[in-house]
Amino acid sequence: AFMENMMLFAFGTEEIESSHRKMAVPRRRDGSLASSAKGFYQFVDESVPMAIRARKNVYDEAGVVPPSLGNISKNPQDWTQDVSDVLFLGNIFSKPGSDKFLRKIGAGDRQAMVEAYERFHHTDPESQPGTNARAIKIFKSQ
Repeated sequence: AFMENMMLFAFGTEEIESSHRKMAVPRRRDGSLASSAKGFYQFVDESVPMAIRARKNVYDEAGVVPPSLGNISKNPQDWTQDVSDVLFLGNIFSKPGSDKFLRKIGAGDRQAMVEAYERFHHTDPESQPGTNARAIKIFKSQ
């Protein structure tokens, strides 16, 4: 059940961020780009190297050699679904303070999914209250 719940969290985040569309980019009303976010999980350009490093660090801390993902592109739109999921989860697992939320998420706690999304993935929930409402709706309906 733990991994099923982690994947519910991952796919809920993906639904909030991109509606499961790898080529999604955030646009303003005038059509211009709102940020450099892209891919299933809407990683911004400066967060891509951190996500790649975070995945490696999670394995290093466990004393395990990470499975090869090949040469990972700096563009999240080039990532497969599996690479996107692994980098999203590795990034979340590496965040200080995430453990208490991840344990609850693994046990199926939907409120913990909302809180972890807001604390560890969404860049500025205060500036986008609609995203918070969407997160609550998506995570609570799974």
